[in-house]
Amino acid sequence: MEVIFLQTVPQVAKKGEIKSVNDGFARNFLLPKKLAVISTPAEKAAFLKIKSQISKEDEAIQHKKASVPQQMEGQVLSFALKASATGTTFRQLPKESILQALETRFSMPQNNFDIQIEQPLKQVGDHKISVILDHHTINLIIRITNQNE
Repeated sequence: MEVIFLQTVPQVAKKGEIKSVNDGFARNFLLPKKLAVISTPAEKAAFLKIKSQISKEDEAIQHKKASVPQQMEGQVLSFALKASATGTTFRQLPKESILQALETRFSMPQNNFDIQIEQPLKQVGDHKISVILDHHTINLIIRITNQNE
């Protein structure tokens, strides 16, 4: 079955591609989730009209992704957590909180970032983490401060 992809499906096709896929994959996965539509002459004609708009959007996203690594390098993200007198926090800083802070600071969706943390972030102080963005490894500093102070 030939379909037009409305969104990028990893390891299958990018947004805007016309591709032949298995019938079951299209009926059971792509069509119900509105990731693709069946390719008919009318759909192809409508798609060709909006294809230039899709390419402009993709270029803008790629341009923004290219500028983010330079902006991110060496940045400090600060978090306030409750901690004991010895500097040990009562809970670990969750990865989701870091992703949310990155999304807020750099206006990029969370699914574009991958974080590598060497050890759990449970101590007050500065911690180095690595953020991977499209094959670029960026080093950031996470600063955890005591919320009680």
